[in-house]
Amino acid sequence: MSKDAVYVNFESNDFISARKNLLSSAIETIRLLKRYKEYKQLRLKERHLKNELRKEIKEINTKVNGFIDSIPKIKEEMSARKKKVRSKAIGVKATRTTGIVGRNEKIKIKFGRKAKPTLDAELQEIKEKLASLG
Repeated sequence: MSKDAVYVNFESNDFISARKNLLSSAIETIRLLKRYKEYKQLRLKERHLKNELRKEIKEINTKVNGFIDSIPKIKEEMSARKKKVRSKAIGVKATRTTGIVGRNEKIKIKFGRKAKPTLDAELQEIKEKLASLG
């Protein structure tokens, strides 16, 4: 069985439009490939920067922990004072002064929470602000 070649005749307008569509598709494909390569490069750069940031954060964290470990008395006093204040009523502002740290320097530590204003008080404050604006 021999197969004969079959020729399909296109009009010149159809042929030209099909060729234009094919070429424009090829152009868009190339543009998409370029953008994909740029995206991959940006992702690699982002990953590299994130890794550097993680290293810096670890380094800072170890330095902070080393600093905190070098002053254990203050750390213990702070945790003891927090426990005392937490046991008291919430809403009362408590101010405690620790012992002398060195060279007559005192550290003040404030614990507790400020009482939240009521909605009526907030509404009144807002009205006063509006009135002051004109």
